[in-house]
Amino acid sequence: MQKSKYKQELRNFALDCSYLMNKTIPNSQQLNETATRIENSKNPVKLINYLLIETLGIHFEHKIIKKELMKFIESNDRLIKEHKQTGNLKEYNQTYTEAIEIGA
Repeated sequence: MQKSKYKQELRNFALDCSYLMNKTIPNSQQLNETATRIENSKNPVKLINYLLIETLGIHFEHKIIKKELMKFIESNDRLIKEHKQTGNLKEYNQTYTEAIEIGA
């Protein structure tokens, strides 16, 4: 990750997740700390995935999560079969599967 390139997106993501989970809005310092912790992590994608899974599990009913995420998984699976360069689609599918399992 290029730190400066993604800082604002990480702050926005942390803001959205915090609001959905806690109905609170973190202050600027808290957002910066979260974004910095993710940026400086050895595996920032894993932390982002964990935060996403936690947010989905807290904010949405399991049957809704399962239904919607299964659509994404099926769509990603089709793209993976059709294209050689699939980027992070397998990682996304793993995250979506974990979110479904946690909600069970």
